[in-house]
Amino acid sequence: MNIPEEHDWKIDSQDLDEKYSFEKYLGKSKEQAIALFRSSPLECSFEIAYMPEIPFRYYVLAFKEFVEKSNKEEYDDVYHAYISMILSMIKNNFGYIEPLKKELLPLAYKITIDQEKYGLDLDIFGDLKVKLDEALIAAST
Repeated sequence: MNIPEEHDWKIDSQDLDEKYSFEKYLGKSKEQAIALFRSSPLECSFEIAYMPEIPFRYYVLAFKEFVEKSNKEEYDDVYHAYISMILSMIKNNFGYIEPLKKELLPLAYKITIDQEKYGLDLDIFGDLKVKLDEALIAAST
């Protein structure tokens, strides 16, 4: 997959979140994006979620790669950021995420099946595997 070009963004000039993502990520390679993710994984997950479809598909895979190589001691919110973004996209923009399910969902399930290991307390976050299953069922009906 190639770095999204300006014409791939098709941004709504009234959408400030989309415009901010465009300005921050336009022309960035996966490696450059991963360097940005290190500053604030949770913030970056929101930025990715607000991207148009083509940039989203490119940068979400970079974010997944970043999450796979991270640990909770280094980034305490990295797993929460990933799961929150995946759940949000399934519920709100399933068409964006559906072609990438085979790439994105295995990591989501790995985290949710053993969420306490990833610092995602059941009392705080609830059962994230159940939430993921329910979101996928609702999106596919």
